[in-house]
Amino acid sequence: MTTIVKLLIAAALSLFLSSCQFNIAGVSGNGNVQTEKRTSVADGFTSVKASHGLDVYIRQENTFEVTVEADENLLELIRTEVEGNELHIYAKKSIGNAKAKKIYVSAPKIEGITSSSGADIIVENLLKSDKLELKSSSGSDIVVETHADYVSCDSSSGSDIRIKGEANTLDAEASSGSAVRARDLKVAKCKARASSGGDVYIHVTEDLVADASSGGNVRYSGNPKSVSSGKSVSGNVSKD
Repeated sequence: MTTIVKLLIAAALSLFLSSCQFNIAGVSGNGNVQTEKRTSVADGFTSVKASHGLDVYIRQENTFEVTVEADENLLELIRTEVEGNELHIYAKKSIGNAKAKKIYVSAPKIEGITSSSGADIIVENLLKSDKLELKSSSGSDIVVETHADYVSCDSSSGSDIRIKGEANTLDAEASSGSAVRARDLKVAKCKARASSGGDVYIHVTEDLVADASSGGNVRYSGNPKSVSSGKSVSGNVSKD
């Protein structure tokens, strides 16, 4: 990535995150941390979506459970609602300084995780699934370890996906100063795309199709048997 592209992306992301005012403006917590079980929504979801700078911790367990740990006056602002098969976690109003704004989620099956607007989602135990779709945007983060047949990772707008474990197939895309960090995810086949200052780090053993443009970088390890790459003048596909 050229210095000019890096500077432009850094400036744009700084402006964006400042406009979001994560942990700066909004309702401040009163410091009295309490926990609240959300029994009305702890049922029937296979994916989780979080936003508004909240901290979400997921565990794959035999039962459904959703628990909010936050400053007492913030509990009513943190919403947990199921729409279709997806658990939505968000704040009704902007939250400023808080001692805690944590949501603990457990479910038997998780097939999708989406983070946006500065939310952080951490999967605390090994997530086993036939397929797993991860999406992060707007300065948010996802951290997960998985054993899956198919995994897709889509990271944009200064966000970050960190994933390790094993999968047969990986589809990874990073754009706008974001990153997919999958060096510790051992995969057989992979399609990787990086653009607009995005970075994709992968470990592939068999087939790799990679494309990089507009300051994007795809870096791979694992000695794949077949490598097909396309790159523009300002993009880079390289082996570690």
